[in-house]
Amino acid sequence: MFKRMAEFGPDSGGRVKGVTIVKPIVFGNFARYFGKKIEDDGHTHQWTVYVKPYRNEDMSAYVKKIQFKLHESYGNPLRGVGYEASV
Repeated sequence: MFKRMAEFGPDSGGRVKGVTIVKPIVFGNFARYFGKKIEDDGHTHQWTVYVKPYRNEDMSAYVKKIQFKLHESYGNPLRGVGYEASV
């Protein structure tokens, strides 16, 4: 076991076969009401979704992309974004 742990590092590609690591995350959304329907596109709210680490750590070592599945009534309901750590 110690040999496998020693193999894990920057030169190993960051993966160890047969090992699962669990990291707590926080995810959610919030909306801002525009006050009235925007005539250009008919929207009434601006939605923001977020995913962040529970312990305020850099998730880029284990998260490369985040996908959100929206209601089918939206155009392109499966949307993905590359992960960028933000401060």
